[in-house]
Amino acid sequence: MQAISIGRVISTGYEKLSGFKGPYWIAQIVALAAEMGLYFVCGLLLAALGHFVENKTLHQALSFVLELPIAIISLAMYCGILFMGIHHLTDKPYEPGMVFKYFHYLLPLAGAYISTILLCFCFVALGIFLMSLTALTQSIIIISLISCLGIGIILFGIYLYLASMFCFLLIIDKEMSIIQSIRHSIRIVSKQWFKVPACLLLIALIGGAGMILLLVGLIWTMPWATLCYAHLYRELFDDNL
Repeated sequence: MQAISIGRVISTGYEKLSGFKGPYWIAQIVALAAEMGLYFVCGLLLAALGHFVENKTLHQALSFVLELPIAIISLAMYCGILFMGIHHLTDKPYEPGMVFKYFHYLLPLAGAYISTILLCFCFVALGIFLMSLTALTQSIIIISLISCLGIGIILFGIYLYLASMFCFLLIIDKEMSIIQSIRHSIRIVSKQWFKVPACLLLIALIGGAGMILLLVGLIWTMPWATLCYAHLYRELFDDNL
């Protein structure tokens, strides 16, 4: 691992963009079409089962159960797109069909997906609970202390989620277990705890600017963002750099 340079990540994404946009958009369109098809089938199933399930809470739970596998499948497809970016950066052969290449990792990806969400949720929920305790006192000092503690815990939960988001690529790339990948991702990112979130935020902001420019901007910013994320992953976890 080497020290992260935000400028190097951004510039590498731009310099390597040539030749990547076409395969990227083919893979992206295929992934979106597959995702939309799955959600369409899910909608049909929910509509059919809705005649038998009248309880609203039960219907929402059923919707979650049906949509969770779609989220995992989508995650596997977008991991394929990210590995297209990694192969492009390292001059290895790749093709849009890589979007379907990692379906045999669905179970560990599902475990990591649920684990990272629960990890973030636990801290955010704890922070919100602590902040709700301010209603029990009128002391400004105690209210301030509890509020600061609650906000800090919420921000820490969000940080843990960001720091663990590389675990999906580690499961595929390094053949790590769910716990190993999450721990390793957090451990490596924590060594550069400010630069990595700052880099991710900058990539998201530039990608958002592409959305403001509608399709014209997205044609460049989405494949560029993929290459930036791929390069960031390599700088953090590739021992050969």
